[in-house]
Amino acid sequence: MKATVNRRSFGTSVLILTLCLSFASQVAAQRDNPLRRGSADGGQFPEFTDDQIQQTSFLDESSNDTSVVVSEAGCWHGCIPVWGSIEYLLWWQQDANLPAMATTSTAGTDRNVAGILGQSGTEIIWGGDVATDALSGGRLTVGVWLDPCARIGIAGRGFALQQGSAEFSADSTTVPILARPFFNAFTGVEDAFLYGYPAELTGSVDIALESEVHGIQTFLRHELRRGCNYRIDSVLGYRYLGVSESLQINSATEFIDSSESQFGTVIEQFDLFDVENDFNGGEIGIMGHSVDGRWTLDFHATVSLGEMRQRATVAGSSVVTPAGLPGTELVGGLLTQESNIGIYEANHFTVIPEASFTLGYFITPRLDLSVGYTFLYVNRLSRPGQVVDREVNLTQQTGPLEGPARPEFVFRDSDYWLQGLNIGLNLRY
Repeated sequence: MKATVNRRSFGTSVLILTLCLSFASQVAAQRDNPLRRGSADGGQFPEFTDDQIQQTSFLDESSNDTSVVVSEAGCWHGCIPVWGSIEYLLWWQQDANLPAMATTSTAGTDRNVAGILGQSGTEIIWGGDVATDALSGGRLTVGVWLDPCARIGIAGRGFALQQGSAEFSADSTTVPILARPFFNAFTGVEDAFLYGYPAELTGSVDIALESEVHGIQTFLRHELRRGCNYRIDSVLGYRYLGVSESLQINSATEFIDSSESQFGTVIEQFDLFDVENDFNGGEIGIMGHSVDGRWTLDFHATVSLGEMRQRATVAGSSVVTPAGLPGTELVGGLLTQESNIGIYEANHFTVIPEASFTLGYFITPRLDLSVGYTFLYVNRLSRPGQVVDREVNLTQQTGPLEGPARPEFVFRDSDYWLQGLNIGLNLRY
């Protein structure tokens, strides 16, 4: 699947912000103010009290920090009017729901019913709710205050998660009866394509489910309420969210029974279902920050409303190679045929609520370490399992179509969520 995130650019941005955070925190620590103890050499973090952190964090007019000039109205001048954070993300996504993709049967099962769903002894060995690996990634936030009282600010935030995957691989040496089940639209009954059967067929099935997630937000924050150790802001802005997933199946079988006319023939099949979801919309919500000594607590709750653009690509092919002869390529694999191969697009109204809570601890008057939790929900999104049609009419692969044109393509949507831990470094000015 093609990567949709330029990880080199993201990594460069993360490095730049890290250096900026480090430099700015040292500048703040070396300012000539009462929070600093001892000489100006050393480059050590200054000693400070919990009360001084709280005063500095909220630019309290009682603070004697000479790096912050406080007006009679409690506003400040002369300090770098920025804030930012860099976070490591360890998130999980909702399991993918897939139809039965691979089956086996108990030893001795007749070849005519082996691997077929609903038959005695048939077992699903891959399919249903499939979980991908935990998704590691990063999130970068940079904001600027637009007024000297820090009541209005504008910020940008972006995150990217590494590619998540779930894989299945089996061959007839370890799974003697190996099959891919489907509903035969021509005969009107459950069926299966065999890739392994003792003394008759040998082969393999390899399946890969991959996903990528990334997003961008820009928002304006406006102070609603401020106390001596807390503030609550309204949030109004824009959100982009991209969720891309692909399901790829590679399978092959060879006829090894010398008594059959197809002895030595190899059949290779390829199926691909690639789905991209791109959301663009407005965002509204609230965010808050509070301080108690060295400890901070932040929350961020928003709802985004907008359009989800969906794009699905269905592709497939087969190569049939008789013994001693060149191979012949056919359109379609097993679950992909001329009737559903193509590129499809749709647009839907979508709602995305998100909530996060973060606990931080000041290590300097301007810098804190944090750990938090984020939950993001999408009410309508398309995934590969929802666009797979199990009904297949194989007559179209070898000649004129007879019977119903299946499989067919239909966008079927489901909900989707992301949740996980955030570990960060936060700079506050």
